[in-house]
Amino acid sequence: MKFFFMSLDIWPFLDNFKNSTIIGGAEKQQYFLINELLRQKHDVLICTNVSNKPQHARYEVEPILSHRKYLKYYRIFLHLLKFNPDVVYLRSPSNLGAALVAYTFLFRKKMVFFSAHDTDFEPSVNLQGYNPFVFSLFIRFCDYIFVQNKVQKDLLKNNFKKNGIEIGNIIEINEKRLVFNLKERKYFLWIGRIEPFKRIESLFEIAQSMLNEKFVAIAPANVKNEYSENTIECIKKIKNIDYVGFVKPENISEYLKKAKGLICTSEHEGFSNTFLEAWNNGTPVFTMGVDPNKIINKSGGKLGYVFSSSIQFVNKIYEVFNFVDSSYMYNYLDSHHCLETNVSKFMEILFYGDQS
Repeated sequence: MKFFFMSLDIWPFLDNFKNSTIIGGAEKQQYFLINELLRQKHDVLICTNVSNKPQHARYEVEPILSHRKYLKYYRIFLHLLKFNPDVVYLRSPSNLGAALVAYTFLFRKKMVFFSAHDTDFEPSVNLQGYNPFVFSLFIRFCDYIFVQNKVQKDLLKNNFKKNGIEIGNIIEINEKRLVFNLKERKYFLWIGRIEPFKRIESLFEIAQSMLNEKFVAIAPANVKNEYSENTIECIKKIKNIDYVGFVKPENISEYLKKAKGLICTSEHEGFSNTFLEAWNNGTPVFTMGVDPNKIINKSGGKLGYVFSSSIQFVNKIYEVFNFVDSSYMYNYLDSHHCLETNVSKFMEILFYGDQS
């Protein structure tokens, strides 16, 4: 089959972050899927935000960068006509979806949309700045809409009257499975972009209340503004937090395997890639509320723990270590997030439709 991926920010993954420090969860998932499709000998064209057509040994890429607002739509449509894909793929809302769905509707191809965040189907929040009318038309003409969790499925049904297909984010599971041993772990780890909804300020509160513990914050600032600059200044003033601005995705595991736990302070997420990466290194996840499909709560502490506040974290963290079970983490990943299994499920739906 021929697959067309519309992904504005995926280029850093394709060129191994030679000129960028921007890492997005949606782009990482697309990167995994693209590599698996290529391994299976499918044809893949990636349309992304570069100015000139890059030469790449592995990936076929077409540029769409333009300062003229509507020229992007024209370029995308021309790329679609030339490549003639069977499946067009978009992850996360974008006005550019109008060009994609126009092509799939006119030429009877399959339009696939994957949600990337719990707010994707909440027009009142609209983090991506899309046109609500354009996005509602796009959703109406999509052939398959995939969601990461039940919250997204319910929002899609309630706000757009469409049914979503739930499928887990994918990860290549480590063959060497680490056993969690608290004595061998060095610090608590926080990973995320510096943005208000990530609420890194809660990490500051925890660190300042646990001065005998060490913390590491991998916190790139994708956008340089007053908030990000002030936040970085605050991090550097807290003596028991080591600030790391950027780490390439392939090196994140080196930090996770030494961590006592991954701390998530976000107000909302989709299904965080960092959760999967933590469990893939036998590391529990300690979150201040984000718990997709309540999997952490249902695990009885084996995957980590959901805290109501930073104060509860400080008071209870040493108790919950007793429940951590790295074997359970890997079994969970095998059952719900295995790359090969979930890509096979995705392909079956494309060929035969949703049988659930």
